[in-house]
Amino acid sequence: MGQINRTYRFRPYEDLKNKSALFKHQFEEMGRLGYEMVMSIEKELASSSGRIVDESFKALLQNHRENESIINGYISQMDLVADRYSQNINDMKEQSITIYYEEVEISAPK
Repeated sequence: MGQINRTYRFRPYEDLKNKSALFKHQFEEMGRLGYEMVMSIEKELASSSGRIVDESFKALLQNHRENESIINGYISQMDLVADRYSQNINDMKEQSITIYYEEVEISAPK
């Protein structure tokens, strides 16, 4: 009895970078809306003054900067995560197979 060992590679998985664009767009939109909110609040507070107003706006700006940093981090990670996921799927898309066979002798007709 003989045997043959082979590794069969399945068709590569599709690249997911194009799918990460939707998430990146949502994060960019969040950043844009956050910026618009800060600008609106700044306009509203322009005619006001005082320690509470100043401290509140300072805290708002700090919060906005932290949110921007988080959003930018997520945006930069999206392509990296999509690449890693695609690579992991492609690494699993192979199968080791073993084929067992028997050799049968065939006699020539007389």
